[in-house]
Amino acid sequence: MAKRIKTYDIENGTAILSSVQDIEFCNPLEYFFESHLMLMLTAKREAKALGALEILKQGQLSLHKSIEIIRKNTLALKAWEKEMFDETFEEWKQEFEKKRIAKVPTNFFALFSAKSKNEQKDLLKNQRIFPNELLAFYCQSYVDYGFTFSEYKSQHLPNDLKGKDFPDLYYEGNKEIHKIGKTLLSDGQLKHSIKNRKVTVSRFLDKGNEFHCFFTTYKSLRGEESWKDGQPHFHYISDKFGHSREKVLEELKSKNYKLGSLPHIVILREE
Repeated sequence: MAKRIKTYDIENGTAILSSVQDIEFCNPLEYFFESHLMLMLTAKREAKALGALEILKQGQLSLHKSIEIIRKNTLALKAWEKEMFDETFEEWKQEFEKKRIAKVPTNFFALFSAKSKNEQKDLLKNQRIFPNELLAFYCQSYVDYGFTFSEYKSQHLPNDLKGKDFPDLYYEGNKEIHKIGKTLLSDGQLKHSIKNRKVTVSRFLDKGNEFHCFFTTYKSLRGEESWKDGQPHFHYISDKFGHSREKVLEELKSKNYKLGSLPHIVILREE
């Protein structure tokens, strides 16, 4: 059974709450298509709803008139749903097809035929990849090589904040804390939790007893780790490294994983 967790995405200053699962042994085309589509739909719904709420913030109309406009806007949202879905579906389908067939560095596919850990480490020396190429790699690995896709996330809060009641949503923007929901924690404590939590995202490709795992941390993605002066990167490990899949996942779910020295893969920024 997949474990439900909460993730938060900030797009153009707007907080979007989405519910995501730990995904196991799935078709990555279906997973990436659906998850990105839902995120795009949520962003559009939020933008339309927030447009009406701005009337209240600006104080340009009476409270009664503002509430009436918001009520009508909410009713209009329901009628707009199908049109919005169809439009967003077609928009993302065209974009996703381009991402899915993107050219991937050949050394990544060569990992599947490598016979040893050292051969795989050699293949990944000085490798660099864009996020869209990684998405294409996962999809093409399923279609062309028969590897299923799994994704796991683990989060560990600072010790002094364990067991505390957090707001439903909080994030830092323009050096300020924005939050939704009740909490007794100060903005300083919330900043502390964002900066010092340990989050690891692990993605597995599986076929029989063979697995390939690419994982990273939020600190790495933010450029806060020491490797190459903060260069964002992934790590790689496979069944050839002498650990079972269960052991690797157990370590990556822990606060301080111990898997030895692993290859680094540079993540390039999209332009």
